[in-house]
Amino acid sequence: MMRLSTRFVNVRSGLYAAGPALIAASLSTLLMACGGAAVPPQELLDARSAYAEAAKGPAADLAPAQLDTAKQSLDTAEANFTNDGPDEKTKDLAYVAQLAPSSPPQKAGAKKPSASAPRPTRT
Repeated sequence: MMRLSTRFVNVRSGLYAAGPALIAASLSTLLMACGGAAVPPQELLDARSAYAEAAKGPAADLAPAQLDTAKQSLDTAEANFTNDGPDEKTKDLAYVAQLAPSSPPQKAGAKKPSASAPRPTRT
């Protein structure tokens, strides 16, 4: 009985000594076996956030065409990320998609100059 207990301690202490290396090797093997989902680039995360904010704001009512264009741009970036991972093209497409939804709320909320407003004069 004592020998079994000693053997367990030896296995346990050997496992403990190789702990970080063994854990790292196990995790990397597990990720490779599962396909290891790629982490989206920050540009794509920002584009998703910008579109979500624009869709909840005045753009949904005042500029639906521009919002649809933004959604198509985001979908293109998402598809490229799914197919090619976080490459430069994905980042570029995501950057373009991020810019698209920021335009409609500004255009929709912009004030039009009134007819009675004074016009600048040249000197």
